[in-house]
Amino acid sequence: MQVVLLKTIPALGKAGETREVKKGYALNYLLPQKLVALPGQVVLPPAREPKNLKVASQRLTETVAKLEKTFLQFEQEGNEKGTLYAAVNKTTVRAALARAGFKVSLQAMEPAQIKTAGEHSVKIILAAGVEAQLKLKIKVK
Repeated sequence: MQVVLLKTIPALGKAGETREVKKGYALNYLLPQKLVALPGQVVLPPAREPKNLKVASQRLTETVAKLEKTFLQFEQEGNEKGTLYAAVNKTTVRAALARAGFKVSLQAMEPAQIKTAGEHSVKIILAAGVEAQLKLKIKVK
C-alpha cells in the first residue's frame, strides 16, 4: 500500500516521501497515529531545512561515534551450549542504553531478540540513512 509520510519515521524515511508498506501496518498503526496519509489526500507544505543543519549533522555524527564505542554486557541464565533461557530483547538493551545516557526508541533497534550467548551487534537507526552498530556481549550465568 502506497503512503506519504507526514512525519519522519526512522525505519521508513523522511517526511514527504512516498513509501510502500503493508496494508495492515498502514491501516492499524500509521494512519490512526497520523504519521502517514494516502497519496491523494495529502498537501504538504514546502520543505524547510533546519536553521542549524550543520550543528544537527555534527551532533548526529557524534552520537553515532559514541554509540559505536559503547559496549554492553549482559549475564543471562542459559544452558551449557550457550542458548539463553530468556532472550535479550529490545527493552533490555534500551534500559542499558538509558543507564549509559542514551535515549533510543524500540522501533529504531534491530534485531528484536538475541537468544544465544557471545558477542552480537545491534543496529540502531538514528535517522533516515544514519545508523550505528552497538556491540553486546552476553554471558551465561
